[in-house]
Amino acid sequence: MGRRIALPRSPLPRWCRGLSVLAAFLVILVRASLVFSAEWETSRFGAFVFHYRADSEKLVSYLGGLSRQVEERVVKDLGLQRLNEIQVTIASTLEDFVALQPPGRKAQKWAAALAYPSQDRILMKSPRLLLGGQPHYEQIFLHEVAHVALDQASRGGPPEARRDPGAGSPRPGIPRWLHEGYAIYVARQWSPSREVIMTRAVLAGRLIPLGRLVSDFPEDDRQAQLAYAQSADLVHYLIRRYGGKTFRDFVIALGRGSRFGYASRTILGEDFHTLEEDWQGRLERRYTWIPLLTSTGSLWFLASLVFLAAYIRKKAASRAKVEGWSKDDPDPYN
Repeated sequence: MGRRIALPRSPLPRWCRGLSVLAAFLVILVRASLVFSAEWETSRFGAFVFHYRADSEKLVSYLGGLSRQVEERVVKDLGLQRLNEIQVTIASTLEDFVALQPPGRKAQKWAAALAYPSQDRILMKSPRLLLGGQPHYEQIFLHEVAHVALDQASRGGPPEARRDPGAGSPRPGIPRWLHEGYAIYVARQWSPSREVIMTRAVLAGRLIPLGRLVSDFPEDDRQAQLAYAQSADLVHYLIRRYGGKTFRDFVIALGRGSRFGYASRTILGEDFHTLEEDWQGRLERRYTWIPLLTSTGSLWFLASLVFLAAYIRKKAASRAKVEGWSKDDPDPYN
């Protein structure tokens, strides 16, 4: 006779094992029902076509209303007759956000949105997946739209200039700092924190040379934040100094394959190295006042002025009040 082998008993009672199997089955059933019940929906607002789950319907209605204003602004900024159709997908779950990204181009988990400029496509997380949620969401939307609009304005060059450089990447010929700077400019994402970053960098003489921000930004978080701040400030400087039309012509020339130096000389009217020096000189003049204003002596002086102004204002108010009493209430003894 064959020898009987005793199998080890499960440490869990039979009824418990059955319960765990039932729970696993229910989880699978619930997930499947969510997938099939939450079908994708589509809505169009002007040039924007939104793809979303039913739980994002109100959000899409809000963004749709905003998109018309956005379209008018970037069309005017960049001299476009109109925007080409832009596909905007709202991911309700992290699984959707990851699955909808192209193979081999997976973004960092903290990314709030991605733009695929040459595909005229934007992928965004739902506000529920973001820290801070709704308050800054429209700025995220504006930022990504600006990337796509800038790419559309720059089209018309040779085939190699029209290839897709990847999520959020600038079109060949358009430097990364210009893409990011324009996106921040459109979204109005300048903040006091960026002002502090620029102040420290200028006073310490640690601005990043623009030549290092042409194709990519630093991986270090602090350096990356400085790169974004510099880009935003420089684009704002270019638009204010040369005007929207000249800035637009500069972008178009770069998109059509013009070398950066050539486009700078022929359209902006000067070598870009000279322009960069002028911009840095403006930064130095702008920020060198800050240490003077924030020194201890300056703060005490300003505090004294504020106190003196308040004292004078109070004395004047008291005098006016007394004079008012005199007019309203004549001396009863006269």
